[in-house]
Amino acid sequence: MSSVRKRSPAVRPRNAPSARPGPAGGTRDANRKARTQAIAKAALELFLDRGVEGVSVDDVVRRARIAKGSFYTYFRDLSEVVEALIEPVGDAVRESLDACDIAIREARDYDALLGAYQTLGLALSTAVLANPDVTRLYLQERRAPDHGPRSPLARLAAEIDHRAVTLTEAAHLHGLLKAFDPRVTAATVVGAVEHLLHRALSGHDLGPMDAIPEILLRLVVDGIGVGPTGPLRSR
Repeated sequence: MSSVRKRSPAVRPRNAPSARPGPAGGTRDANRKARTQAIAKAALELFLDRGVEGVSVDDVVRRARIAKGSFYTYFRDLSEVVEALIEPVGDAVRESLDACDIAIREARDYDALLGAYQTLGLALSTAVLANPDVTRLYLQERRAPDHGPRSPLARLAAEIDHRAVTLTEAAHLHGLLKAFDPRVTAATVVGAVEHLLHRALSGHDLGPMDAIPEILLRLVVDGIGVGPTGPLRSR
């Protein structure tokens, strides 16, 4: 697998004071950002190592080497840290799914459907490569119970599952996919994609990372699509 560059997670604090000390870009502002990033980095490392439920605020501040009071200056609890970590990935996924939904509803042939999925795959790959460790955290925790600090991850997982069904139903309207139950098709595709991503991001050798989206696309579309000569139905 091609190497994925590690990046510190970029997060926005959820509990920042309304009156920030010092001017923007000044020393105090820089210190504030540094503490926020230290919390995010420490939390992410611990979450990946122990699982979200196995980490406490004390663990995070100890790893980040900050005072416990500093944690509560920016975050109310670990759920807010998880929410801040996952936000960039969630926003990118929603934007990608919105664009794909429009493209699929406008598609009238196999090539248009293929193009919609290709664009989705490229956008999601970009989001994953920009946030590899956060994506791995999501994949690691997404099937765990919706409880405590895991809740932001569980909500995103439920949203992705729902949107996958919606996209499949939209493609069915035009006869672009085989007549399988959209819930089964969507669950199969999402499960396969997430399993492959988790293996790739966990260090398993699956070949070049940038080749995976195209392979998945061909497997999915060739497997459930009606093909370039398949029948089309009006909406």
